[in-house]
Amino acid sequence: MTIAKVADYYNQDPEREWRRLETHVFEWATTMHYLERLLPPSQAVLDLGGGPGRYAIALSQAGHRVTLADLAKANLSFAQKQAEELGSSLAGYVEVDARDLKPFSDHTFDAVLALGPMYHLLEEGDREKAFRECLRVLKPGGLLVVAFISVYAALYDAVITDPASLEEWRPRLRHFMATGVHHAPEQGGTFTDAWFADPFQIASWMSRFPLEPLHLIGAESMLAQSKFALYDQPSQVLAEWIDFACETADTPAALAGSEHVVYFGRKC
Repeated sequence: MTIAKVADYYNQDPEREWRRLETHVFEWATTMHYLERLLPPSQAVLDLGGGPGRYAIALSQAGHRVTLADLAKANLSFAQKQAEELGSSLAGYVEVDARDLKPFSDHTFDAVLALGPMYHLLEEGDREKAFRECLRVLKPGGLLVVAFISVYAALYDAVITDPASLEEWRPRLRHFMATGVHHAPEQGGTFTDAWFADPFQIASWMSRFPLEPLHLIGAESMLAQSKFALYDQPSQVLAEWIDFACETADTPAALAGSEHVVYFGRKC
């Protein structure tokens, strides 16, 4: 079962995602930039599929009341430990499947972040269930934030990490761009089962839900293939490029050039 495989993947190494956001600073900084702009003070926030709690803890430290919900028990335990070490306190840690948020009542949260679950739901019907559950627990006028992985992400990763192996990558890259579906091998592999979205079809797909679209951003802007080179630059230079990414994240070029695409909408 895919969901069990996904949970097992994250239970094996809950620190993996915490470390990943330390080395993918554009994704982190751009997403936080928009969250800080759009969230009023002291909001009740559900961080759904929030993994080890990086966003949850940061938002808690900013004064929000954050409940972390995740499929993997190890993620929740790791997040609780990290929060305690950082002197933060979350409103709750809940093990849950994004398709069924029965622990939460209707209209409970001012904002729902779904930065993790959607790209692990391979079937469109499952993604729709998760969206409708997010909207059910979200208050009218509340903010919904959803992250997607682009179908072009594997291409950018191949260019960066293994450019000499195009012939080996070619069938897999074409499969990703045609279907958006990745089935992890039973043994090995660097990622679990996942669904990759065409960034230019996200807005249309989201229009079926009662949401006022606010922003659709490419979290790395146009820098997905260049970001690691920028990490070797002086801190001031890197900061300037991060600012540039935030300024240009909502352009068509940023959508095409990013590995991660984030939708921000307000419930009607």
